[in-house]
Amino acid sequence: EDDLRVASEDEVFEACLRWLNHAPEQRKTDFHSILQYIRLAFISPYVLMDKVATCKIVQEDGICRELLHEALQFHLL
Repeated sequence: EDDLRVASEDEVFEACLRWLNHAPEQRKTDFHSILQYIRLAFISPYVLMDKVATCKIVQEDGICRELLHEALQFHLL
């Protein structure tokens, strides 16, 4: 949401991660559906590597890995 009032997209990812960690077994299958709406390209490269890339669900889910890869490519270009 463009009108969402947060200091950075990092906060949005952190909020989604808290949601996931509340009930990981029930929510891990839906996490990619939420992750696709986070503008990962606007997350700092540090947070991408330190938080997103190390998230077990991101590592295990093909769609999540692809979303991460696209964001990393954005930063490389």
